[in-house]
Amino acid sequence: MPTGNSTAGLRESAPPAGASRDFLPAGLLRGPHVQTVLASAGPRALLLARRYRALVEKARDVLVDAGEGVRLHAWHTPARGAGPARGTAVLIHGWEGHGNAPYVLSAAGRLHDAGYEIFRLHLRDHGPSHHLNAGLFHANRIREVVAAVREIGRRRRGDALLLAGFSMGGNFALRVGARATEAGIDLRGVVAVCPVIDPARCLQALEEGPWVYRRYFIRK
Repeated sequence: MPTGNSTAGLRESAPPAGASRDFLPAGLLRGPHVQTVLASAGPRALLLARRYRALVEKARDVLVDAGEGVRLHAWHTPARGAGPARGTAVLIHGWEGHGNAPYVLSAAGRLHDAGYEIFRLHLRDHGPSHHLNAGLFHANRIREVVAAVREIGRRRRGDALLLAGFSMGGNFALRVGARATEAGIDLRGVVAVCPVIDPARCLQALEEGPWVYRRYFIRK
């Protein structure tokens, strides 16, 4: 869903000729619970950590000014090589997630390989950021995330500023995208992977769904 300075909201781009709008996994991977569990499975996490070791080792801790005395934490990895970056990609994890979660690392690694500098942004009270701010995280803290993305955009390398979020992070990414023009953020595109569109239905699904989800989040 690309955004631009000419519109206040998001607009959906047309898919390439011959492409399908629907994502259809193959075979046994088609079940949503299988996809959800495998996304953070141990073997996949180890494989991704090995494959994108350079991304993690070259990352440095950055405190991003999010306005009103709030600071958000990010892991910043410069683009490969000494030349200009292809652009800057900001990635936001899901609820109780972090920037080294396998689903974040997978996307970040592919984008880094493609020439982008990477900011793996932590929402308040996620990752190593619990000590930074007074007050607890909740899903209405959108102003500080908008401010953080604006600040990252101000210091970016390259022309393109991209934003992606996963699950709850996808919800935040869409809301940042909807406010981008008003906030003075020149976003080239927004991607939301399995975003939480209706939080009440999402929580109901967690309560009534397989026990593994409740156990996972309670342990977190």
